[in-house]
Amino acid sequence: MLVLQDTAGVRETADVVERMGVQRSREVASEAGVVVIVVDDSTGLDAADEELFDLVDPSKTVVAINKVDLGLAKIDRDELKMQFPGSPVVELSARQGKGLSELKRVVKARALEVAGLSANGLGERVVVTRARQYRDLKGALESLIRARGAVSDALPPELVGVDLRESCRLLGEVTGETVNEDILDTIFREFCIGK
Repeated sequence: MLVLQDTAGVRETADVVERMGVQRSREVASEAGVVVIVVDDSTGLDAADEELFDLVDPSKTVVAINKVDLGLAKIDRDELKMQFPGSPVVELSARQGKGLSELKRVVKARALEVAGLSANGLGERVVVTRARQYRDLKGALESLIRARGAVSDALPPELVGVDLRESCRLLGEVTGETVNEDILDTIFREFCIGK
């Protein structure tokens, strides 16, 4: 799941409400998996842009140069790429829609990369989208850890088997091989099956 947040800039201001928005922008930028910085090609970079550049991690940043349709090109592309080594730089015109599909592609690729995934398949990490799946996977892992501990402690095989069965049951609920009544109730309640 990708959650998008549009935030205020980070310029210095005397306005209390605007300062709160700037603080929120800083928090969002530090917590985000991917940050898209939009700069205006018709005006060039200013102090607020430079301050924003200092806040973000280039390894999770995408830079979008907007308003390229105006033909003013006041942003030095090479300098921008040096400030964000390894970060994709996309040129676009939001007004004309040019470059938006490339921006979407680059943001998707960066998000997959940050999540440890690749466009061709799963990488080192797996993403689950439901709290129940997360709980079941966590429980399965805990059961396996207990089983390994029981083996290390030379406990009877029956005790090891209890934890192994519990792990298998929880994994089965995630994969759909095991279904309990609570899951069926949730499916019927949330997805209106049979109505």
